[in-house]
Amino acid sequence: MVEVTLLAHIRLPFPLHVRYSRPIDMRRSTLHLPSLFALLLSSCAAPPPPAPVDVVVLASRHAQAAPEVEDSPRQPAPLPPARFIPSSDVPDTPENAAVIAFCERYRKAVEEKNVDLLLSMAAPDYYEDGGNVDPSDDVDAQGLVSYLRTSFGNAQEIRYEIHYLRIVRKKDVIHVDYSYTATYRFAGAQPKTISDDNQMVLVLAGDNFLIQSGM
Repeated sequence: MVEVTLLAHIRLPFPLHVRYSRPIDMRRSTLHLPSLFALLLSSCAAPPPPAPVDVVVLASRHAQAAPEVEDSPRQPAPLPPARFIPSSDVPDTPENAAVIAFCERYRKAVEEKNVDLLLSMAAPDYYEDGGNVDPSDDVDAQGLVSYLRTSFGNAQEIRYEIHYLRIVRKKDVIHVDYSYTATYRFAGAQPKTISDDNQMVLVLAGDNFLIQSGM
């Protein structure tokens, strides 16, 4: 008996030993096996390697798998903080800014004792009831002219500070609530300071405003 080890032509995961009962010519390059062994070896042969497959990577090299998050109710995004016009509690909108810009012109005219400008800012139907039922201290357009050119005209060193509280619009009428501190003096007297709340009523006049009351 001759023992032959087959290691060529067929790639196996293990060596195969075959025994032959008759002499083998070692000079022959081909060894014929019985059909049963040929079938066994062909079934054990390694399958051909798979064809290459192109792989396209869509994620970036820094991408990582998102961590699993338990389902929870979606919370609404927080609202941005409200913005207010300086020296006021009034929201910063174009409409409110236009109203306060007009009121600031009035405030500066008071400090500068610009009577002509103050009179031009008053509505023709200006009326001030003095905050009471006594008509003797009411001021209409003519009374405003008299007051500005006499008592107000005698005041000196006027400082007028305003903090705007709110603006309420009712069609063409705008109510401006504000707190103020006014410091002034008359000739030969000590300075006087007054702090209070007030409401100025404006009416639309084209692209501008006029003061109907509260000056």
